[in-house]
Amino acid sequence: MYIPSWGDSAVTGDARIDAEHRKLYMEVDQLLAAMNRGREAEAVQQSLSFLADHVRNHFREEERLHRMVEAPGFEAHAAAHRQLAEEVEALVRRHRQEGMTPALELHLLNGVIRGFIEQIHSHDVPLARHIQEQQRALVQEGGQ
Repeated sequence: MYIPSWGDSAVTGDARIDAEHRKLYMEVDQLLAAMNRGREAEAVQQSLSFLADHVRNHFREEERLHRMVEAPGFEAHAAAHRQLAEEVEALVRRHRQEGMTPALELHLLNGVIRGFIEQIHSHDVPLARHIQEQQRALVQEGGQ
């Protein structure tokens, strides 16, 4: 499966969100590199644990921001976060129990990583656009 790198297609336009997404992409790259080097158990477990922590913190911050700017679609965004966070936690547990099996690797690539990418495009980009529209409206109000 092709995993896109950080680039223009993932940019939301919100510096805070984009910085967090860059970290996420970098960690996914490190995780995939560890897996390609022979499934180094410790490196994979560290990456999975980092992803679990990062996802929890990043999602909490995004949801706070979403509520603060009163952007539409909060419930769907939060539900997508919950689902992805649960999948990452399940991956961490399964990896601790079984190691990186082909089934777990497939779930990581096709479920979790694809889920991250879809979540960015489906929820984060619209959130960032909403924030930008609010900022433009404030600037226009201030200039009149």
